Amino acid sequence: MAAVWAPLTPLILAGLILPTFLIGEILLLQSEKGPHKAAAFVGGFATTKFVQGVVFGLLLSGVAWGLPKETRSSITGVMLLIAAAVFYAFAVRSYLHRNEVAGIDRIMGAMSGLTPWRAFGLGVVGDLTSLRLWVFTLGAVTAIQEDRLPLLDAALIFLGFILLSLSPMIALALIPFLAPDRSDRVLAAIRGWLLRKAYWVMLVFGALVGTAMIWIGLRKLGVL
Repeated sequence: MAAVWAPLTPLILAGLILPTFLIGEILLLQSEKGPHKAAAFVGGFATTKFVQGVVFGLLLSGVAWGLPKETRSSITGVMLLIAAAVFYAFAVRSYLHRNEVAGIDRIMGAMSGLTPWRAFGLGVVGDLTSLRLWVFTLGAVTAIQEDRLPLLDAALIFLGFILLSLSPMIALALIPFLAPDRSDRVLAAIRGWLLRKAYWVMLVFGALVGTAMIWIGLRKLGVL
């Protein structure tokens, strides 16, 4: 079971930095009934990932179960290479458009008027409309399916993938509960940092994690 985490780890790391979604969540937290809206927002992402995992898992288990180990490994390798290409492109695009963050911030300011249910729907839409998240989720499912794990083990690993990949968003949602007296200052500081620095981090992080994906992917394909 431990072997499955090798391809999953870069996919998890690649999903950690979501500057636009994190800024949007902070705006929700700073609005009226913010903690409830933020929890619903994160719940929308988690629910969508879970449903995607169930659907992809059922489809791939029927196709891949009878394939030889080498073929399943090659499928995982190809998915990691695709994920690396998408992540590289996202990192470069984020850096090139770093000066447009303020415009995004103004647009997402409208989120402060959302109800919790609409925030949940926004989380669902955010996940469904992100090519990067689709690729990472599908890559995780193929990696889990590669070793023909028992259903319970595969489900627990995928649940761990969801929680770890959403951990920054979950951590933000917990701030008002863990530090209620300082939450406004903490959230404002995080938001300011994201507006100033997140895209540099995205560029460097993209290079490192994307390279790790390529290395693991090529090993899965037997090239290295």
